[in-house]
Amino acid sequence: MEYHSYDLQLCDVIIEVEGTHFHAHRSVLCELSPYFRALFARWSSPDQFMYTIPGVAQKIMKSIIQYGYSQRIRITRKNVQALLEAADYLLVEDIVHLCSQFLEK
Repeated sequence: MEYHSYDLQLCDVIIEVEGTHFHAHRSVLCELSPYFRALFARWSSPDQFMYTIPGVAQKIMKSIIQYGYSQRIRITRKNVQALLEAADYLLVEDIVHLCSQFLEK
């Protein structure tokens, strides 16, 4: 499955970063990271559907959400540091590992 911001069918959550809204599926984000599982299940009310994530750049969040849908991510010298920091903050271990591998090369 691939993430498309224009495909809003059955989306049940909005992630807001730097004023940009990402429509997504809770189940995909919960599978991606224990951070999102805790955010949706423990740190908010059951009827909440919009969440603001501070400290993460819009482009980086888009890449992380896309990874949740496609299991693909583009890591470059320009984005690796920000991607690693955001993935670590959001507990996205797969991306942390991929960034670490990239840096070892």
